[in-house]
Amino acid sequence: MSTQPTQLLNFDPSTMQWATSSPVPSTFIGALIISIVAGYLVKWMNQKIQLPDFLLAFKTTFLLPILSAIFVMLAMYYVITPFGGWINGGIRTVLTAAGEKGALMYAMGIAAATAIDLGGPINKAAGFVAFSFTTDHVLPVTARSIAIVIPPIGLGLAT
Repeated sequence: MSTQPTQLLNFDPSTMQWATSSPVPSTFIGALIISIVAGYLVKWMNQKIQLPDFLLAFKTTFLLPILSAIFVMLAMYYVITPFGGWINGGIRTVLTAAGEKGALMYAMGIAAATAIDLGGPINKAAGFVAFSFTTDHVLPVTARSIAIVIPPIGLGLAT
């Protein structure tokens, strides 16, 4: 990558955004799973790997990051990406096959998840799911966009 970095990431000036040359099919579900697994893995490795006191800096700054990065890379490539891609493909198939009623249920779910906690973690998860389906041209992001402004308007009218 150091000799040809543009082959991995491409900047498209017409849309002003970065695009990967091969997007990961597991999208948000894969990122959520691997982040939880990586956190517990590093915690477990930190407890189980015992080194002398003079090597503690080596352990925390070099050994644990290298081992965890290798594990995360292999887990993403061989386990989580195929599994998450299969789940996302199933969701995409169900939403596409359900037609307008499926799109309505999707819109209601995304809007409710977006508006329920006013910018908290549920809102962020709903945003990632909505944007993943939008970038795949499965469903629009309109429900999320409307649900973002409804709670502040309601709070403003109520006061």
